[in-house]
Amino acid sequence: MTEKTIIVGYDGSEQSAKALEFAVTMAGKYDCGIHLAHVIDWSPYEFHTMEENEDQHKVRKDQLRKDRESLFPPLEEKVRSAGLEVTSETYFGHPSTVLADEADQRNAQAIVVGRRGMSIFKRALFGSVASTLVHETNRPVVIIP
Repeated sequence: MTEKTIIVGYDGSEQSAKALEFAVTMAGKYDCGIHLAHVIDWSPYEFHTMEENEDQHKVRKDQLRKDRESLFPPLEEKVRSAGLEVTSETYFGHPSTVLADEADQRNAQAIVVGRRGMSIFKRALFGSVASTLVHETNRPVVIIP
């Protein structure tokens, strides 16, 4: 993998597809690789019944497998066809925190996200992940409308 990386938050929304397109252009221009990050919003502080707790690990494992098999292959192919290196991962956690942490761990040049994604609680003009991410990271954040 190239030493320079751009993190792309991808959730399957139209805005995240536009974010990926922008990141591919930016990565080509600045000789960077792309790391696709799909974050499933999950909190360890959610309350569940005993039965739900027993099934939670299996559900999370199945979700990771499903996303790995269905979400990433066409996206990775798109990035590779542009002549760029690409990695991808699905995470559980709060999206802005995970993206900020990944950017730090990978010493990313930038984080690119859509303004609004597919969250249940959409904000009128500016998505909660994008707005929170700006405050949680010391990396440049590019927010695509």
